Amino acid sequence: MSFLPLLKNISFYHSSYVFKTIYALSTPLGKSAVALIRISGPESFRVIQALCPSKKLPKLRYMSLREIRHPKTNELLDKACVLLFKGPFSFTGEDMAELHIHGGPAVIRAVLNAISSTDCNVQYAEAGDFSRRSYENGKLDLTQAEGIYDIINAETEEQRKSAVLQVEGFLKSLYNGWRDELIDYRSHLEAIIDFGEDDDINDNIYFQVYKKVENFVIKVQDHLKESARSELLRHGIKVSIFGLPNVGKSSLLNIIAKRSVSIVSSETGTTRDIIDVVVDIGGFPVIFSDTAGLREGNSLGFVEKEGIKRAYENIEKSFMRICVLDITNIEANVSSLRYLLIHQNIFNQPIILVLNKIDLLESEKYMDLKKIEFLTGIPSSYIFPVSCNTNVGIHNLIFSINDQLRKLILFENSQEVVGANARHREHLEKCLGHLQIFLNGNIKDIVIGADNLRYASDELGKICGRIDVEEVLGAIFSKFCIGK
Repeated sequence: MSFLPLLKNISFYHSSYVFKTIYALSTPLGKSAVALIRISGPESFRVIQALCPSKKLPKLRYMSLREIRHPKTNELLDKACVLLFKGPFSFTGEDMAELHIHGGPAVIRAVLNAISSTDCNVQYAEAGDFSRRSYENGKLDLTQAEGIYDIINAETEEQRKSAVLQVEGFLKSLYNGWRDELIDYRSHLEAIIDFGEDDDINDNIYFQVYKKVENFVIKVQDHLKESARSELLRHGIKVSIFGLPNVGKSSLLNIIAKRSVSIVSSETGTTRDIIDVVVDIGGFPVIFSDTAGLREGNSLGFVEKEGIKRAYENIEKSFMRICVLDITNIEANVSSLRYLLIHQNIFNQPIILVLNKIDLLESEKYMDLKKIEFLTGIPSSYIFPVSCNTNVGIHNLIFSINDQLRKLILFENSQEVVGANARHREHLEKCLGHLQIFLNGNIKDIVIGADNLRYASDELGKICGRIDVEEVLGAIFSKFCIGK
């Protein structure tokens, strides 16, 4: 859910537009029990009075039943629940109204048309208008607005948790606190510039600030490393399923996905291209990739060769790897894979080993995991005997995948993931660049040093929107749906 690349020089608001009252359907257009229309701006209450002329305005924050009539013809359009909010105590910080109407398309169109027919200065909202007004009126900062976008697009429980933390102001508090730290460091240097007379005292203050900036840089660098995990949560965690032909890779993917997404056949080379499927595993969005069976030979056609080439690339780029072996021919499988993957060092990286077709073995034979551990070099805790035919062992495999994801993705001493997105990282890296210039500078260039601390703090201010970021606002809020 990245907001990059940022769109430059977007003129999103016109000066006259800011003062208009906006309205929009905030629920999907289509048949439903209830549809929500939001209105925000200085004439919100006048719009409601024009639509509901028979009664006075409802009490603030109390839902009231009203007849909705066309302001020109007085035709009854619907009976709806009306809710009013007085600014600044509303989502946008302005006067707001909500119409909870019946969700039929004809009713929705009629009420929207009625709003536009009032004598009020109204305009249908563009994407993200309500959230942008909330930002403009100080109800949200940019990180919280981005959190709202992430909530809307969250498909798994862990994505939801991360987005909620961001909306609650976790990143806002973090980055504003860091900015205040840099401003404090800069104030000490500027005090030297303005009032310093004793060189010994000045040098002592400078080196104190220098040491604090060194520690600050380490803190930001650690945050950037951890934030890579939050990007995995936003965009999906890539897991590659690989192995020799006909070992059950496609069958395993179908079982994990709980639907038929990959062709299963005894014919060698059925899977030619990468098949990606997104699956919710314990709240994590996991992108499982079924890859072409790995093999060599003169009989391979161009398409299969290309599929195998892509398989190697997918294995290399994946965050987690699942190797599927045929347990009925385990030694030959391991030997062949070691030869094929000799340049990839696959078995020297974290890997889950799936031993398929245990239903074809005698009951106790497959339990000798120590031998398989010796052959593969993979710890027995990462080896899972399964049957894609009977589903035996699948539950334990999925549980282990989820457990490993939690260990790899969640932050230390935390049950949630929340970190910098691509836009935040851009500003954090620029901040580090200015701080590095400060650290590499000369103590005699204290004015330049103070300037670099100011540039660094400005980059942090841009993350939350405390410093002018007009060129990125359109890029951020245009990602939102209309009505939000």
